[in-house]
Amino acid sequence: MQNKQLVIALGVVLLVIILGVGGFLVLGSRNKSASVAKNAPNFVSSQDAPVATIAPEALGFTLAMATTGQSAGHAIDVTVSNLTGLKSIDYEFTYMYSGDLNQGGFGHFDIKSGQSNVKQEIILGTCSSGVCRYDANPSHFKITLDITKTDGKSYSSEKEMDL
Repeated sequence: MQNKQLVIALGVVLLVIILGVGGFLVLGSRNKSASVAKNAPNFVSSQDAPVATIAPEALGFTLAMATTGQSAGHAIDVTVSNLTGLKSIDYEFTYMYSGDLNQGGFGHFDIKSGQSNVKQEIILGTCSSGVCRYDANPSHFKITLDITKTDGKSYSSEKEMDL
C-alpha cells in the first residue's frame, strides 16, 4: 500500500513539473512574441498602398461578348483603344460559372511603340491542343487592369460585365 502511494505521489509531482515547465515555455514565448510585435516598426507594404485609378472610358477600355470565330458566345473581347502614354498593361480577371463556381486568370497586353489599341480574347473555359471546353452558364465577368505609364507611375482600372 505504501509503494502504491509513493508511485502516485511521484506521478503527481512529475506531472506538476511537466505542466509547470510547459506552461512557463508557452507563457514565455507568448510574452516574447508580444513584445517583438509591440516593438516592431509599422511598415506599409507597397501592395497595401492605394493605387491611383483611371476611368475605363479614359482608356477606351471595353468588354464585349465575342461574336465571331470558334469561341463566339464563349469568350470576352477586351479592348483598350487609347494607349497614349502607356508602357504596359497586366490584367487579372474572374467570373462565375455553373451557378456558384469561380474561375479566373491573368495576362499581359504587349504594347508596341506607335500602337493605338490592343485587343485580347479571353476564353471562358479551357483549351488544349486546339480543343476547347467551355464553362457552362458563365456570369459576372470582372477584369482589373494594372497599368504602367511611360513616366513609371502605376494605375488601375476595372470593369465588370454581366453575361
